[in-house]
Amino acid sequence: MVWSDPRIQKLASEFVPCTEEVDILFPRNDYLINKLKDDPGKVLFTDVYGPQVPRQHWNERGTFTKQGVYCMMPDGTYLGARFAGTRVEDIHTMLVEAVARWKTLVSERGLKPKPVPKTVAFSEWEQKESSDGLFLELHYRDLPRAETKDSRGRKIGESWNRSAFKFSKEQMKHLVPAGNDWQEIDQSLIDRLIREEFKDIVYGQSPRWNEDSVKSASLKMRRLSSEGGRTIIGYSGKVILDSGSHRFSPEILGKAVWNGERFTAFEWVAIGPRSGGTKYNFREGDMDEAPMGISLVLADGE
Repeated sequence: MVWSDPRIQKLASEFVPCTEEVDILFPRNDYLINKLKDDPGKVLFTDVYGPQVPRQHWNERGTFTKQGVYCMMPDGTYLGARFAGTRVEDIHTMLVEAVARWKTLVSERGLKPKPVPKTVAFSEWEQKESSDGLFLELHYRDLPRAETKDSRGRKIGESWNRSAFKFSKEQMKHLVPAGNDWQEIDQSLIDRLIREEFKDIVYGQSPRWNEDSVKSASLKMRRLSSEGGRTIIGYSGKVILDSGSHRFSPEILGKAVWNGERFTAFEWVAIGPRSGGTKYNFREGDMDEAPMGISLVLADGE
């Protein structure tokens, strides 16, 4: 929600955006603390930048994570910060203040900054990843239900998340049927996809399903039509995933276009009831069965 807001994107273009695992920048266990004590990124974040951050934006609650959104100059000078769990308006305010502080420091220090390079987001990464095989983008969202808000006051369907998944060049060929009759898709491919990606991450993160959680999984395909070197393929299936603490049982429908060498179109949806929760997917107060949907489409650049 935050980074899809046009105002945030415009302000973010004033910076060089980057991400890093929080336990690398701010290690919390003895092993990482010792291993990374001289790491330049860790030192810049904890020893140079960290002491400048207002306490309310740094999370001083014991050894909890320092994940969040942080703005700094290359030398570690503080420009702005917000601890994790922020909202659009909060980040917007912080970025406005950070840009203003940056402009003031540029003037005071007589700096001559170069423009931030303008490139298409993830363009090189997506082209590299998608050039060999089938590279998919997944989107996760709660679907409409009787109530418009959950027990935590979150508007149903307003929050969403995304992920990515790749089938190798050889694996994707197993998604192309040999004829017009329904045939089962290779079970190992389906198991890998659903265990890694059919998770409830609408509000947070969730681990992959273990093997025992796959109660049933069947996905079939058939050729719908073939003309001019293009084959249109239909897909249909049903999955039941249940760990005991959380569950998701979607039906899968989809269509794709195969040109003999690669997919030129790919659209699947997995829709069904989810319930329960995991440690970091923030379903507290929303454990009852409710509909959730996942879409799977070609990543940009395909």
